[in-house]
Amino acid sequence: LSPKKKPRSVSCRDEEFNGSFLQSQLSQSGAIAAQSITEEISKDEAKRVVIERACPQWKENVEYSFRRKDSEGLENALNEVKKERQRLKDARDRILQAFLERSSTLDVYETAIEGSLKRLAEKKNDST
Repeated sequence: LSPKKKPRSVSCRDEEFNGSFLQSQLSQSGAIAAQSITEEISKDEAKRVVIERACPQWKENVEYSFRRKDSEGLENALNEVKKERQRLKDARDRILQAFLERSSTLDVYETAIEGSLKRLAEKKNDST
């Protein structure tokens, strides 16, 4: 995936936000849902570190989705996320396939070279 090619609705929002202002724009149920998601991510240290490295404002992005009032915009954003997830899966599958092909090729070469070394060693032992 090219870092230059990020779908706009999937990319990390980098704007600076005032946390209390954001919270005040959320409905009570939205605030509870956003808090639940952020707490769940925060419990998993490894996941949190990866997410924060990719998108330092991830908490604000979670809250942003709950502040949205237009379902069409949210559905479009969700479709973009799903498309990006599929592109990521496809890339992973291609990488895995290339890895397996290379590994299989190396197995063949290793077997051939070991066989040749064994043959040369046996030939040397026969001549001594």
